[in-house]
Amino acid sequence: MINIPNIQHVQTVLLKETLDELKRKSNKQNTKDALTVAVDHFLDCNLDEMRKALQAAKDNLQKGCSKEIIKQIDKALEEEK
Repeated sequence: MINIPNIQHVQTVLLKETLDELKRKSNKQNTKDALTVAVDHFLDCNLDEMRKALQAAKDNLQKGCSKEIIKQIDKALEEEK
């Protein structure tokens, strides 16, 4: 017996500028491939681990680091919320 994967066809509405930016960032020319890259990236990306790593870096650097680097880390942590 052949095992056929359960595949769903899905649709969404996006602004043209959003789709163009997604294609540029994913380095894909067609919508289907750009969306596939975006979904795969989202599912693989663990934001909690990234936030913990940024917070640990900030904690380690605060003792003798430039205030600009601390500001950049704070900004990145805020953007992830």
